[in-house]
Amino acid sequence: MRKLVYISIFFVSEALFAASCPTRISLDSHIHNTANEIENVESDLRSFLDNSCADYSFLISGSYGVYDSELERPKEGIEKMDRLTSDLVKLHPNRLLGLCGISSESEHSMSQFPLCLSMPGMVGLKVRLGEYHLEQPVVGFFNKLYETLKETEKKPAIILAHLPHGTTYRRLPGRPYYTEREEINYTHVLHLAMDGVLAIAESFSDTQVVIAHSLYDPREVRYIADKVVEGKLKNVWIETSTSLTSNFPFDAKEPNGENTYDAFVRSWKYFGLDRILFGSDSLLGRIEESAYWMFTEEYQLKDALKNFREQASKIKDLKNLTAEEKAQIFKVNGKVLIKKVLKAAH
Repeated sequence: MRKLVYISIFFVSEALFAASCPTRISLDSHIHNTANEIENVESDLRSFLDNSCADYSFLISGSYGVYDSELERPKEGIEKMDRLTSDLVKLHPNRLLGLCGISSESEHSMSQFPLCLSMPGMVGLKVRLGEYHLEQPVVGFFNKLYETLKETEKKPAIILAHLPHGTTYRRLPGRPYYTEREEINYTHVLHLAMDGVLAIAESFSDTQVVIAHSLYDPREVRYIADKVVEGKLKNVWIETSTSLTSNFPFDAKEPNGENTYDAFVRSWKYFGLDRILFGSDSLLGRIEESAYWMFTEEYQLKDALKNFREQASKIKDLKNLTAEEKAQIFKVNGKVLIKKVLKAAH
């Protein structure tokens, strides 16, 4: 395999910095390392951190998105991704905390995460379940995760959980497992996944559990809020990334006609604004041959900064959150979570 070396020279003017930084943020709970070599990401990551105006960020290993079938040597490939992410965290110990990855399409990522958690700066996990999962694989996945966590000496201080959401994917060449929406009862599968992740939150109370993307649906935020209250769970959070900028949900308009933005704000308040976190879902790094289809070489630093700015601006511009409520999401909650994570990790 030929090796490409990317050299990024990025001059940042004061105007660009201001444009990239709508407000100071204590924590970006969701950024990705998508590179397979440090020279493909180090410069871009440094520039992103200098200009994204987040004091701390969780940096997620690329292992969260792998498919065993697409890696020639899955175990070695996953370990390489995890070590690269650890190396990047070591370069920015006062700005980054690392998350290992577990993909529902990779048995090796499940078996590898205890090793990953022993690497410097790696404090937790990002768990990703594909949208196409049927009932039994979801139940089996969480049962296996639970058993692995029980046996792991070092517990994750945080789990960021990307759960299935109901949407239609076009079938991609060579990927017959992408299933059209009508073939799966997504709500049922999603609720099974919620039960699985909340059971882990209950069993491992020192582990903070963050639900990614506000589940792309304000109705599901309210649903999980009721489950959290019922279980008296104090370690479950919701993060905001792409919830206000994606095309999901397709049918979330409220009966009273309120728009999706309003519906999300109402659902965050229902869940409790003191446990809503900012996330950008920004991608850093470029790779020659991606192990997972959603990342491509064309994604650049400027796109990551644009995405961060868009995610922050959408929340900053909301009319039905007060300045104090926005500060809760941007500044207060992140500091609380970081304190809990650092305490559990040491």
